[in-house]
Amino acid sequence: MAQVLLVVSDWRERALLLAQLQEEGHTVHAVNTVPWAIALLCRGLITPDVALVDSIGLQADERDWHALCELLADTPLILCTGVYERINAQKRLHPTRVLVRPFRVQDVVDAVREVVREGLTQEGQDG
Repeated sequence: MAQVLLVVSDWRERALLLAQLQEEGHTVHAVNTVPWAIALLCRGLITPDVALVDSIGLQADERDWHALCELLADTPLILCTGVYERINAQKRLHPTRVLVRPFRVQDVVDAVREVVREGLTQEGQDG
């Protein structure tokens, strides 16, 4: 299936999403901070098909957010956020999809599935 970069600060949420995405057949690279995600991308350790970022609780400055967006380039980004953080997070990250709390784990899995399917459809049209 897809390579997923998962950036979630809360270990319980990260573990739950990691397990469910792996159950769906995805290879998931889970980290708890934006700097860790940047390190994986800079070192070429992963080339994600989709990135999933939960902006709640992530302690990152503007340089980190900018670097993450630059490194992700055209990689689809699914943003999970709170209702009050939504506007700032969307302006900062320009996501492909936004999930606003409260959401279910299945909502996240469905969003990843849809984004991956759209990417495959786009590749088929391009190639």
